[in-house]
Amino acid sequence: MSHIILSKIGHAGCITLDRPEALNALSIDMVTQISAALSAWASDEAVKLVLIRSASARAFCAGGDVREAVSIIKDNPELGAEPYFNAEYGFDLMLARYSKPLISLVDGVVMGGGFGVARLSDYMVVSSHIKMAMPETAIGLFPDVGASCFLRRAPLSAALMMGMTGTMIGAGDALSWQIADYHCPSEMFDELASALAAVTDRAQIEAVLARYHKAPPAPHFAMMMADIEQVFARPNLQDIAKQAEVLAQQGGEASWHQALSHKCPASIAAFWYMMTCLPVPASNEEAILRDYFLAVKMTKRPDFIEGVRAVLIDKDNAPRWAPRSVFEVSTDMLVDLFDFAGMKPLPE
Repeated sequence: MSHIILSKIGHAGCITLDRPEALNALSIDMVTQISAALSAWASDEAVKLVLIRSASARAFCAGGDVREAVSIIKDNPELGAEPYFNAEYGFDLMLARYSKPLISLVDGVVMGGGFGVARLSDYMVVSSHIKMAMPETAIGLFPDVGASCFLRRAPLSAALMMGMTGTMIGAGDALSWQIADYHCPSEMFDELASALAAVTDRAQIEAVLARYHKAPPAPHFAMMMADIEQVFARPNLQDIAKQAEVLAQQGGEASWHQALSHKCPASIAAFWYMMTCLPVPASNEEAILRDYFLAVKMTKRPDFIEGVRAVLIDKDNAPRWAPRSVFEVSTDMLVDLFDFAGMKPLPE
């Protein structure tokens, strides 16, 4: 059964994700189908733009199909998840490089690789019902698919808060931090899609999007920037963790301390190091190519299998991480994680 609906309406190629039972989690088959359609439409003169949306209001896309990745690792531990990441990151790279305007209409859950698909689009339109997060530190991965580039649309401390803790935000924060571009009520998505299918260039696309844009809901976390700066603007990882605990003890936001104490320490540290110690990626494309190397290394660590077991399979939410806390993560460990010498690049 195909979980992708492909169609052409007016001047638009339309990709509709249709795997509601898995919140549209992207499998290898799904990204292969979408990649083939994008490749065909790139040279189709009748297609002037591409729309990406969901058949369900419940979720745009909850990310990559990590269960499939784990299955691949178990079948061939030496190879690891490379076949899965070759497909997923090849697809992400295609989005980042695509020659025609990509427009994502986002409603419901949008997380991880789904967040990547939406933000690697040229225009990201969100409804007031979005639940947006990069939750990878909960399973021993890291916010990938270009997040180290596109999350920088927000202030750095807010980007660190989202990536390190997996905090979920809504439309108000997404618009306030310029992570999303436009807000449109989900009940108007069909009308908006039809209007977009009638236009042929970027100026017309932007005029249509501006016409349908409505004032978003009030932000939540964007109104807490003083607390976010107090915690996440600290000069090192351990200070961030200590300050999150202090804030929680003072009656402030407690979820950050909870996340930094219970999610994968190596994953939290890897994202912090990527965002604060490495050169800023010049583009989403550059970020994706770096993420590929790190993803291959992270999924070969025991933390990934353990995180998936604890969160998605047994659901006991009691992972046994190694190292056990961010206070045990060493600089040498982080330097080694980001040493990609001798690794095979993403096939293109």
